[in-house]
Parts: sequence; C-alpha cells; structure tokens
Amino acid sequence: MSKQPKNKEKSGNPTAFVAHADAVYREKLARACHELGFKKVYMASHGIHAWKTLQKEPPDYIVAGWSLPEISGIGLLNLVRTSEALRHIPFVLTAKQMTKDQVLEAGRAGVTELLVLPMPQDSLVNKLRQIWQAGDTGEKRQAEILWGRGQKLMKEGRYAEALVSFEKILLVYEHAEVYYNLGYIKTAQAQYEEAIAYFRKATEINNAFAKAYKLMAQCHEKLGQLQQASDYYQKAAEVFMEQDMDQDAEDTLNDLLRLKPETINVYNSLGILYRKQKRFKEAAAQYRKALRVNPNDENIYYNLARMYYETEDWYMAREALREALALSPQFSAAQDLLTTVEEQVAS
Repeated sequence: MSKQPKNKEKSGNPTAFVAHADAVYREKLARACHELGFKKVYMASHGIHAWKTLQKEPPDYIVAGWSLPEISGIGLLNLVRTSEALRHIPFVLTAKQMTKDQVLEAGRAGVTELLVLPMPQDSLVNKLRQIWQAGDTGEKRQAEILWGRGQKLMKEGRYAEALVSFEKILLVYEHAEVYYNLGYIKTAQAQYEEAIAYFRKATEINNAFAKAYKLMAQCHEKLGQLQQASDYYQKAAEVFMEQDMDQDAEDTLNDLLRLKPETINVYNSLGILYRKQKRFKEAAAQYRKALRVNPNDENIYYNLARMYYETEDWYMAREALREALALSPQFSAAQDLLTTVEEQVAS
C-alpha cells in the first residue's frame, strides 16, 4: 500500500501537478506521485496549459521540468510564487543538468528543491517523498507565521508593525513577494522612493512580477517622473498580457493612455487584447486610433488584417494587407496571409 502524503494545511486527498515537455518523464513523475499516495495527479506538457490549470485546480505539490515550452519551468515557478493562492505550494524543478546560475536563479525564485533526471524510479519516488515530508521545516513555519501576521497587520492598517514582520522573513527567505509587500507598505506610507527600491528588488528576483511593475509605475507617477511611470506601465501591461490576465492588462494600458494619450503601442496593444477576447469592434477602433497617430506602420495594418481574417471579412482583410505591403513589400507574414485571403476571396 502506498504511503499517504501528509499535508498539515489541507484535508482530504492531496493532489499533485506534473508539468514536463517530455512525455516519458511526465509519465514517470506522475507515476512517482501516485506511488507517494497522491490520489489525483494533473499533468501538462507546456507552460501556458500548466499555468491555466494551476489557477483553476490548485494542487498540494508541483513538479515541473525546467525546459517547458511557452512558459519555462522557472517562469512557472515565478508565477506560482507571486500568486496569493499558490505561493506556499512545494515546487520541485527538474532538469537533465543544472548550472550554477540556474541553481542560484531557482533559489532566488523560491524553489523547494532541484532534481537532476534521469534517475531510477525507486530513487525518484524516495527523493520526492523526502522533499514532501521535509516541506514543513521550522524555518518555513516561522516564515509562514510572520507572513500571516504581516498580512493581518496590513489589512488593519498597522503598517509599521507589518513592516517589521516582513523584514524578519528576509532573515529566513529572500522572496519577491516579501519585497513586494514591503513596497506596498512604503507606498501606503507615501514613501515612494523607498517603495520603488523594494519593487525593483522584487522584479530582479522575479522579472514576471507584473503587479510590482505596476505599483512601481504608480510611485514614479506620484513623484512626477512620468517617463519612468510610462515605461513601467508598459512593462506591467506586457507581462499581464503574456500571463493572459486580460483585465489587469486592459486597466494598465488605460493607465498608460492617461499619461500618454498619443502612444501608438498602447492602441495597438489594446487592439491585440480585444481581438483575443473576440471584441472585434473595439479592436478595430483601437487599431484605427493607432493608424491616425501613425498611418505608416505596416504592423498595425497587419494586426487589423488578422482581426478581419478572424471575422471572415476577406475584403477588408485584403485591403489592410495591401496597405501593409505597400509600406513594406518584404513583409513575409503579410504576404503569406494575403495569399490565404486571396484564396478565400476567389472561392
């Protein structure tokens, strides 16, 4: 009979999540988790699927390969560690080999353990069991107590005391989310330059920390540093879009438009965002605004054509592609799409 994993925070049958690009390793890791006693083991073969699944079905244990496509294993770890619902979950990263730089990067991101594969199946099961059972260390308990205390004090508006709790965590773990909360407190205290320093530290540890970029932008805006604010709003919006956090991306792009109403990239980005959401009329309006600012950008015409292509408006798509190619005759993606559209028009 397999040993039932212990989880001090959850009741019922714990679940595991395995994300690996290689089907053989994915099955071996999933089988090892089943042998540990996890009743359900969810799997994914690429990073975007993994991230969406984790958000819908938070597991008790995560094992991921470093070289996941679309969102890498380290990228997935960074997303998990900045998620309120997921950040405490043990996270194991695997790879065929680990460089010193990878070890340091994973440590800064908050990895629970690193595993070099392949290894014999019984050794893999034993190693994963040791990691699972060692997850409840004294240092971890101390950090979680301090974290809970800090969160409670923040909600009560007792920022000076919360600051002390979060600073104590840094004596145990250096973590992007801790720096983010320190920055949040400094922002609430209107100490914007200190807040920016904390947010910058958070993004150095996790360069996909969109919330930190956005608050950094707000701090720069408060200080009247509008160019820096615009740059960080843009960065935050890009990361939100990469993570399919569409509402956050839209809100951030609108913040950027408030600062720079004639920014072509913002209209173009909103057009892309609305096209993804099938909000085609709004997408077209944003692309048209971008073209009013700069009518000589072939990429905007191409994006407009892609939107018309998705709505099967072949004639409008053809017109937009011809405009793109008039500006850039060697635009291969536009050439390829125009060939497809011409076939649709002729059929």
